[in-house]
Amino acid sequence: MATTTGDDRNFLRPPAITALQHADGANLGLLRGQMERTTSQDIRAEGEDLREAAEQSLNVILDITLDGKIRWASDTWQDVIGTPVESIKGKLVADVLVENKSTFDDAIKTMKDDDWRSRNVRFAVLMGPMSALNPGHKGMVEVEPDCEESTVHVLELEGQGILVYDRSTGEASHVCARSGC
Repeated sequence: MATTTGDDRNFLRPPAITALQHADGANLGLLRGQMERTTSQDIRAEGEDLREAAEQSLNVILDITLDGKIRWASDTWQDVIGTPVESIKGKLVADVLVENKSTFDDAIKTMKDDDWRSRNVRFAVLMGPMSALNPGHKGMVEVEPDCEESTVHVLELEGQGILVYDRSTGEASHVCARSGC
């Protein structure tokens, strides 16, 4: 069995740990400043990570106000749902749903009452002409409209949302929801 010396143990440690152990008070503040990020940097980084994840999948990210209006939607909205993102911004999410239009409102109310858990919802939206999904996709249901001769495709989706708080006021700000087929 080989024994290790103090120098061997330092060699195996990550450089940041070794630097912190050997730093004096003045240098420790400099090192800490280099390693810490501000809260706003963290929030921006997390938001960017969510956007990148949404753009690389069939997931859609929505920011919804507490009164149910869509503040922002990821670009994948157009790829999955098939309508331009601009067409839904500022609209009530209930106006985009095909049925059970109070689904998101009910979830937001529940989250306001108990914000310890995320909420899952099932909902359906009409598929637009720009959707990358084909009619044979398992998450799609064909509906015969009452007054038209063509078939309308409805996407049945599932989403998960969390209540987001404003860090400066501590008040509930909006809901961030992720959904997909």
